[in-house]
Amino acid sequence: MLGLLALLSGCASTLSPQAERIVEAHQKEVRECRELGEVRGHASGFHWSSAAAMSNARDKALEQAADRNATHVVWSHADEDMTASVAGIAYRCR
Repeated sequence: MLGLLALLSGCASTLSPQAERIVEAHQKEVRECRELGEVRGHASGFHWSSAAAMSNARDKALEQAADRNATHVVWSHADEDMTASVAGIAYRCR
């Protein structure tokens, strides 16, 4: 039982406080913001569902945005399958 719990906990990702504060926005919401560049996330490891894989990919992209001090991300691409990937543009807004 402990082994199964360890395996399952390895699948969950936890966002940093900086990444948790990033707003997932629409293009019109970032018109006055500074573009910081593209961020990408790809699911890695085993996931029980495509939703879990997508969440893992999204979290990785949000962490990239946080590393750039972004405040917002506008998603431009999402490929939802067991090896999910996402892409978006990070922005810094005042």
